[in-house]
Amino acid sequence: MKVLNLLIISAVCVFGGCATPQPTRVQWEYKTIRLRGDFEAAEVQLNALAKEGWIVVDHSVISGAEGYTFVLKRPLK
Repeated sequence: MKVLNLLIISAVCVFGGCATPQPTRVQWEYKTIRLRGDFEAAEVQLNALAKEGWIVVDHSVISGAEGYTFVLKRPLK
């Protein structure tokens, strides 16, 4: 009887694992923004965008313009 129970449990574990749903791939939308001024002012605007689901992917300093360029992404709705 113990062998039968062990076989049933093993079968459930093996075949049950095949029925688990596969994770879906996330599709992203991207946005590039340019913000002028100091970093503290940019931080306020970035926090507002974060509340909308945007994530900063990269940034760079705009030379001579005293500002920043940000690349953002969020899951596609």
